[in-house]
Amino acid sequence: MSQFQSTTLPNDIVVLTEHMPHTRGVGISLLVDAGPQDEDEDQSGLAHLCEHAFFLGTEARSEQEIAGLIDTAGGQLGGFTARDYTCLYATISGDYVTYAMDLLGDMLSNSRFSPDRLKTELDVIGHEIDEHEDSVDTVLDSDLKRILWQGDPLGRSILGNRDSIASLHCDDIQSFLHKHYTGDRMIVAAAGQIEHDDFVELANDSFWQLSGVDRRTTPQPAECHGGVIVRPTQQRSSVLNVLLPTPVYQYPNRYALHVLVTLLGGGMSSRLYRELRERSGLAYSATAGWHAYGRGGVISIEASTTPESTMICLQKIFDQLVQLAYDGNSVSEEELWKAKMQVHGQAFLASDSIATRVSRLTTQQHYFGTPLNDASMLEQIEAVQIADVAAVANEVLGRGLTQTAIGVGGGMTDSPEQLRSEIEALRDCFDPAAAEIA
Repeated sequence: MSQFQSTTLPNDIVVLTEHMPHTRGVGISLLVDAGPQDEDEDQSGLAHLCEHAFFLGTEARSEQEIAGLIDTAGGQLGGFTARDYTCLYATISGDYVTYAMDLLGDMLSNSRFSPDRLKTELDVIGHEIDEHEDSVDTVLDSDLKRILWQGDPLGRSILGNRDSIASLHCDDIQSFLHKHYTGDRMIVAAAGQIEHDDFVELANDSFWQLSGVDRRTTPQPAECHGGVIVRPTQQRSSVLNVLLPTPVYQYPNRYALHVLVTLLGGGMSSRLYRELRERSGLAYSATAGWHAYGRGGVISIEASTTPESTMICLQKIFDQLVQLAYDGNSVSEEELWKAKMQVHGQAFLASDSIATRVSRLTTQQHYFGTPLNDASMLEQIEAVQIADVAAVANEVLGRGLTQTAIGVGGGMTDSPEQLRSEIEALRDCFDPAAAEIA
């Protein structure tokens, strides 16, 4: 049975390990509590650029050497920028852990930021922005987050925009890293065939140069707003997206919320799938998911339909939201059991991956201050009752659709202005704050 251990280094970096004796590989994750929330608005995309810049070479290694050596080891090296943090990661065989840790330490401490190479990388990010904007689904999601969290960093694009990234320079990267990449904001973890004491020694040797204490004040929850956006395109299908504000990642009743979202739109047994696809044939796909951060969260409902079916699909989605929000008896024991089994099964299957295991270590430490015990999590999922789901549904869905961001993209039968007016009128009629269950 796997188990985790924790040690804090003298420079305040938290080191975590989870020994998994049945694996041959090791997953390494370095999470830094720095990201888009630390950017100035006119420097949107800076945190993402910093993550890219780590891979452009160090004083000792060129970027070709970094890529070539990790490939030769048969491993993977990468990074990503989330709304709450930045992460670098590696997946390698146990024989190459020392090399991978030395490489990550070199990248964090000794990266070169050549103006010429940085200019090329800004062009790459520009292409990444273009690819993002070519997808109506991703553009709609970004637009709705911007509406939901108006004026807040949580609602800004992680990639930034062409104007903001064009203004960035090497000095901006160095200033951002010096200010925010401090030891007390870093977590490094390993999962797999690893011994804790050995990994602590490697972490200390690799990251001893990283120190300092950040003085950032505790951020407040993001304020939510509602709105409707319509984005017409030449495509024939119509994409619906509804974002409902939720509590933060650390929400005490998060397991009941996971179950609620699963039975709403988590799979082929979910209410939205059965109603929109199986019963009425209105949509090809209909899903719901919970995406949460340290300062806010959303339930994201998505459906793909035809322009002619857009309004009836929205009406049926609102029907389900109102029923769950105000009819505590609408969830059956069988429906609850299926949703819990699905949540339980997904958690169980994901646990087989060392990449997932190490990601859980760092993100749970980031949000909760400690990794969470698997057995305890599964027990809490199993303990969820109908009354718990009803209470969470009333709390989260019952706040009113006026705080909800609703979007339609793709083909449409009405003009954008007319369709927006129709959606706003439908939203007002189905606002759970004013609705009654017959």
